Amino acid sequence: MPKFLKVLAAAACSALLLCACQALPEGAKRPDVSIDSVTIAAVDGVPGFKISCSMEHNSLTALPLQSTEITVFINGTMAARYQEPGNLRELPPNERLSLYYFVPASLLPEAAAYSLEYNRMLQLKASVLVHLSFEKDNESGFNPNATFEGIISHD
Repeated sequence: MPKFLKVLAAAACSALLLCACQALPEGAKRPDVSIDSVTIAAVDGVPGFKISCSMEHNSLTALPLQSTEITVFINGTMAARYQEPGNLRELPPNERLSLYYFVPASLLPEAAAYSLEYNRMLQLKASVLVHLSFEKDNESGFNPNATFEGIISHD
């Protein structure tokens, strides 16, 4: 019987440690994120993409945003990738937030980037993936994704 009590005590300690080490607040609910618009833009002479997202969560407390990853594909080819650590940002509960990002087109050849910046009539087939991480485990089902597919042009 004492061996059983030791195993039970070890299991209780393990459960307590696992619950205490979670990064998310108690009662946290999975946020919803959507991409509102994607446009071609140039900021300070750097060609890229302006992405507008909306996010909402109905948790009891603010959620700490660990990181943001955005990937832009043009005609099936990766054109831009953006990563931002978000550990300084907490998203308040029960509010619809608008998030704005500028993603430089750093993966395009020079001629294509020039065309993005100066050809105002340009329309492109684009796919965009936005991934917000609230947990350090990127594979967690709690971390929301949003996708966009469509034709984009200058703003």
